[in-house]
Amino acid sequence: MTIRAFLKTVGLHLVVLGERMAEAHQQKMETPTPCRGCQEIYLYQDLLPRMLWSLSSDPFDTWIRHKKRVRPGCYCPTCWAGLYKQYEREFRLTSCYKREYGRVEAHNERARQMGREATLTIVQWIATLDLYDWKCAYCGGPYEALEHQRPLVAPDGGTTALNCVPSCQSCNLRKGIRHPDEIMRKETSLSPEAHRRIQAEMKALHGQNTSPPQEIQPLNG
Repeated sequence: MTIRAFLKTVGLHLVVLGERMAEAHQQKMETPTPCRGCQEIYLYQDLLPRMLWSLSSDPFDTWIRHKKRVRPGCYCPTCWAGLYKQYEREFRLTSCYKREYGRVEAHNERARQMGREATLTIVQWIATLDLYDWKCAYCGGPYEALEHQRPLVAPDGGTTALNCVPSCQSCNLRKGIRHPDEIMRKETSLSPEAHRRIQAEMKALHGQNTSPPQEIQPLNG
């Protein structure tokens, strides 16, 4: 076989391969796919968050691609618009409160290692700090530590919005790993009444559900 004939054969194979890839791509684009938010059925091509494919150097776009790992074919335009705003707010808080973001991530990782729930987000944590004016939720002293009301060693412990409050170093050390039910009434700032007050405030702020909405969790698919 001459070189010309060989190149012609290779070229024909490449053309066929290209046509097959284009056909497969078109079939994928026209595949009915449920939106991960509302579960409504759309064509796959209508679920592509277009901004993810841009070559923008915007740090926010880069953060979404690498931190959240959002994949094509996930959300309808309506759900994506709301989700985009949530991501934008989380990105802004992550950038402004790097120390608090690191604290939240460290406690979430610690909870995961202990087999406990780890759902606290930077958005929830900053909201909690603002509620207590960045002071200790127990005594009103300076905020120095993230305190788990129910310790991670307890079966009902976890790094969640309802279980984490700001604390001064003194209250944090005095409470230790004791469960609120084990604390004596005489310990004024850490008394069961104080814990009930804080729990009521956390439920009023974050609601009954300790987990963040499903759509703001990292996506693996």
